[in-house]
Amino acid sequence: MTLANIELYHQETEVALLGALRSHLSSGVYVDVGAERGGMAQALLSYGYGPAHLIEPAPGNLAELRRVFGERSDVEILDIAAGASDGEATLYVATTPDGEPQPAFNSIGLPGEGDEYRWTADGTVVCRSLDSLLREQRIPGQVGLLKIDAEGTDLEVVRGMGSLQCDALMIELWLDIPGSVGRCPWTLEELVELLEPGGLRRLVFVSHQGSEVRLVDGAAEPGVGGYGNVVFMTDRVYESARTAIELVADQADRFSDALAEMAIKEKNLNIFAEEVEKQRVAIEQIEADRRRLESQLREQR
Repeated sequence: MTLANIELYHQETEVALLGALRSHLSSGVYVDVGAERGGMAQALLSYGYGPAHLIEPAPGNLAELRRVFGERSDVEILDIAAGASDGEATLYVATTPDGEPQPAFNSIGLPGEGDEYRWTADGTVVCRSLDSLLREQRIPGQVGLLKIDAEGTDLEVVRGMGSLQCDALMIELWLDIPGSVGRCPWTLEELVELLEPGGLRRLVFVSHQGSEVRLVDGAAEPGVGGYGNVVFMTDRVYESARTAIELVADQADRFSDALAEMAIKEKNLNIFAEEVEKQRVAIEQIEADRRRLESQLREQR
C-alpha cells in the first residue's frame, strides 16, 4: 500500500510529521476521532502505528471503514461520535450545492454554510466521551497519538478526555473558511488551556494556505480561507524528535517553494501565450487589410 492509493485530503505533510514522531512515542497505540474513510489511519498504520481505535459516526464512512480494514485484529471501529459527555446528537452531513456527498465533512455540530457545501441533518447518533470509553475499556487509558477531526466540535472532544493520556495530539484548526465551514467556534488559547495540565505543552502547526504548506514551530495562526493541523506533544517527545521535525519542515518548505516557482512559471507562460495570441490577431488583421487594399486597387483599374 502506498500513500498514492490513499485519500489524505492534501495532508501528506501531516502524515510525514506523525510518521517522524512514531519512534519517539511511548507506544503506537492510536485513537482517531473522526476517522472518516480511514485514509489517515491507513497511512499511519504503514508507519508502525497501532493498534488503532477508529471513531466515526457517519454510516457511509463506517461501511467504507469496515470494507477497508475488514477483520484486522489491530483495528477497532467504534460507530459513535465523540463529545464532552455521553448522550445522543444530531449528525449533519455535507453535500455540494449539486447534491454530491462529501464524506470528509460530517459533524454533530451544525457548521457554517458557505458556497461550497450544504449541511443537512442525517439522523441521531450515539455520542460518548473519551473518558467514558476509557472507563469501559473500549479504548486504552494511555495512547501514543490522539487525532481529532470533528468539524467544529473538536474542543468538546478534548473536554471529554478525562483521564486519557497521550504523548501527542493532532487537531484541526482554522480561523474562518467562508466558503464551507465558516468561523472556527473555538480558539487556540482555549485549547492550550485544556491541554497544558496534561503535559501537552509543545506544538507545531502544519499550515495550509492555498497550495502552500508550511510547518511552523511554536505558533499556530491560520489565515482566512486556510486551515491546518496543530500537533501538541510532551516536552520529552518534542526534545527527542526535534531534528526529525526540522527535517519535515524543510521538506514542506522545499515542496511549497517548488510549487510557487512552478506557479510563477505557469503565470509567465500564460502571459507569453496571451501576447503571442495578440500578435497573431494583429498579423491576421494586417493581412486582411492588405488583401482588402489589393482588391480595391484591382477594381480601380
